[in-house]
Amino acid sequence: MNRGDDGPRPLRDALVEVSAQLGLGDADAFARLCDRWDEVVGPGACDHSRPRSLRDGVLAVEVDDGAWATRLRTLERQVRERGSAVVAPGLVRGLRVTVSGSTSGTLGTSI
Repeated sequence: MNRGDDGPRPLRDALVEVSAQLGLGDADAFARLCDRWDEVVGPGACDHSRPRSLRDGVLAVEVDDGAWATRLRTLERQVRERGSAVVAPGLVRGLRVTVSGSTSGTLGTSI
């Protein structure tokens, strides 16, 4: 974050820079994914899943049931493609699926 001056800067600029340094990606891209989630996963899965984060190209998704985790994992390629179409080509490169309330953690892995 070396700007060469100590003057004030817009908060949005600072957040974009810090997010990039942490590998968090574009907050606007994640917001677009959330807004258009039904287009990414389809109307049925939309009711049982929600995007949690998009970091380093991996879309983390939380589902309410193990069957939906399996379903999303089988549709992983389509979710990546549709997600990238919503935000930017190639931005969604992996999928990690967890079941809400699961004590075992991640059911899916980055593929």
